[in-house]
Amino acid sequence: MVNTLFGLFLVVISAALLWWHTNNWRVAKSRIEKDSDRLHAWRQFRRRVQASSMLGVVGIAVVLGQYIPISPTALIYWFIVVLVVLWIILLALADLVSTRLYLEEIRRDTIVEQALLREEMRQLRPSPPHSLYEHRDP
Repeated sequence: MVNTLFGLFLVVISAALLWWHTNNWRVAKSRIEKDSDRLHAWRQFRRRVQASSMLGVVGIAVVLGQYIPISPTALIYWFIVVLVVLWIILLALADLVSTRLYLEEIRRDTIVEQALLREEMRQLRPSPPHSLYEHRDP
């Protein structure tokens, strides 16, 4: 009974994540202007949909696995389920690394843009007036 509830819980979570990722992608693709940003968002969407779908597959496998009698076939079955779980973990790690690299790229671009804007502001500012207390040689 607990295995069935856990498996069904995974399926429900999977469906909710798939709905959430799809809605986020619809909104993001209409708002993203740069091609590189759109490509990152598309790849992220694919990774997350794949991981969420596989989570549902694991949930179904947990429910069905209860009905497999203990045998070499059951061992192979659960080994495959474990491989699917490991693949989900790898997708999550890839998403983490990809997002981190993407945000670091945005950070670098922002720093460069800030430096350019500071330089432009410096050039546009009038020179400060000479101070009355400034020492001048006669």
